[in-house]
Amino acid sequence: MLDGVIEPGEPHLQMIYSKVLLVNDLVDDLFELSKLEASKAAFQFSEYPLEQLLDLMKSRFELEATDRGYRFSVEDFQENIPRNRYVSISMDLKRIEQVMDNFVNNAFRYTPPGGIIKIHGEIHSDGLFELGEEQLLLVGSLPCKVTFKVSDSGQGIDEESLPYVFDRFYRAIKAKNSTTPGTGLGLAIAKEIVQQHDGHIGVQSVKNQGCTFYFTLPAMLIQEQA
Repeated sequence: MLDGVIEPGEPHLQMIYSKVLLVNDLVDDLFELSKLEASKAAFQFSEYPLEQLLDLMKSRFELEATDRGYRFSVEDFQENIPRNRYVSISMDLKRIEQVMDNFVNNAFRYTPPGGIIKIHGEIHSDGLFELGEEQLLLVGSLPCKVTFKVSDSGQGIDEESLPYVFDRFYRAIKAKNSTTPGTGLGLAIAKEIVQQHDGHIGVQSVKNQGCTFYFTLPAMLIQEQA
């Protein structure tokens, strides 16, 4: 345009604008990732009951997923919690929401409308749930772990790629000719956030059979007070 080769016009300006936004997002993501990797990012931890987190996830994603034409659900996986107990997780809520946003948006990106997107999970107690009620009454708080999962019915990930999906830029390199948006840093950032919570992140997938992204966080099984 500056050389007079192309006349200024909306299509070319829109293309330039889109590229500027992408570069801006890339710089922001690289800066955030570098802070996370250097353990210089600020975290604000608070205690959240698991039930509240599941309600929050449902309200955050259900409307958008339905509007986009997906069959969406958030499953309650608290059925094996002993009576008069609840699960509490210490977390930076905004950071964990960022991880869930990345998982769900990836599901949107790679699952055709009409497909299934599901948030579900597991509670791991290392045998604590098998204790008798009288034994549980003697203990106030017990450690456990909570795994959050986002499953979809999309195109899935081939087995050779699974070990690398949390590497920076891996998606962008594999899909450099694709029109799917993103900087290729979202999963790398999610991994760092989960590790800052002393958690574990991973993915399970079979090509053309969807995939499940998950992360596990330490938690406590708390005795409810009268």
